[in-house]
Amino acid sequence: MKKPAGQNLHFRGRKLGRRLKTELEGIIAVIEKLKHEADEDTVILVEGQRDKQALQQLGITGRILSLREFRNEVRVYLNAERVILLLDFDEEGVEMYKRVRTRLEQQGFKVEPFYYRRLCEMRRFGVYTVEEMGRYLNRVL
Repeated sequence: MKKPAGQNLHFRGRKLGRRLKTELEGIIAVIEKLKHEADEDTVILVEGQRDKQALQQLGITGRILSLREFRNEVRVYLNAERVILLLDFDEEGVEMYKRVRTRLEQQGFKVEPFYYRRLCEMRRFGVYTVEEMGRYLNRVL
């Protein structure tokens, strides 16, 4: 997933400036970290199947579930030590994130906010959904 040394990163057909390039490299590092942290003790929750597929195409494996799958099988996942919520980054997604996070914490789950907060920075690149993030990162990488 790492960009070969010496190649330029582009956004909408234009070479990225130093600041945007640094921000995008930071987001790529977050994705790399997420790949390593997605394990048996962690459940990654996304809104739907296409979001799940987008993460898998980025090389993120582990227990990735849609909200519907998680709701239907919540008893199976009660042993998960933590939950990573990766919902969309638009206003509606942010509000849903807050509601779902509150409910999960009330049920005793530890919700990891780091990844969602960092990936919300994708809005700076015109990316507002997990599905769009997957397509965008696959295109620039």
